[in-house]
Amino acid sequence: TKPYMSVGVTLQSGAGVFTNKNDTNYASKFSSDDAGKSVFYKNSDKKLYIMNAWGALASALSGEITTTIDGLFDITGTTVKLLTDFTAADGDTTLAVTGTKVLDLNGHVINANSKFGAIKVNSGATLTITDSGATTATHYFNYVKDGAWTLNTTATSGTALDAITDSTTTVAVPGGVITGGVATMGGGIYNAGTLTMTAGTITGCYAQGSGAVYGGGVYNTGTFTMSGTATITGCYAHTTYEYNGNGHDDVTGYGGGVFISAGTFTMAGGTITNCYC
Repeated sequence: TKPYMSVGVTLQSGAGVFTNKNDTNYASKFSSDDAGKSVFYKNSDKKLYIMNAWGALASALSGEITTTIDGLFDITGTTVKLLTDFTAADGDTTLAVTGTKVLDLNGHVINANSKFGAIKVNSGATLTITDSGATTATHYFNYVKDGAWTLNTTATSGTALDAITDSTTTVAVPGGVITGGVATMGGGIYNAGTLTMTAGTITGCYAQGSGAVYGGGVYNTGTFTMSGTATITGCYAHTTYEYNGNGHDDVTGYGGGVFISAGTFTMAGGTITNCYC
């Protein structure tokens, strides 16, 4: 199944029927009987598409959708401000950023659901991650020592990030979160462009595969800057175990939190904790 499909529409004159193909609001006049999907307008080709919420967010970050979608996100200039949580489903793909974008997590969750790396910043693209809802939302994760934390949607309390011990079972993560990403390079974010993270948390993301893997939280080949309250925690990079015949397991995971392959990484603030290889 495809994450979205084009909708064929014949435009006519008459009451309740659109005549202006450039009217970005005309998607609101249509609905989908495909469960979990809605009709959206893509500015890139001025067509209607049936997509789920994840597909709409992907189109916003790629510049194909340039107008606010009620209940999903606000778009003001280059800023995409989340209004709800987003969870990937079968058929969805990594959120690929082109152009210049500001992603305001606004206290919400982007959950790649262990299907693929959550976000890719393409070469030449610029992504700034902020979080205007950092003090208004808390999300809970099952604590996994030496591994990736997992989102717990039923918990109502947990240990603060700066108070974790070996006996911790649930962690309270404040503000917006990017989680559930898995890839051989960059479970949370693969950055080939310019990435600035001033707030929000990458957690529960991991690099995993049968060979060498890199960057559970972030894999960088471009320019990456952390500052403010930005946090990477509860991520790991770990290959599948292979017994080498000498009484040891060959483990080739690098950069549980961040792996710098090329480019630059400036840590002007923020925190990287509880990440493992």
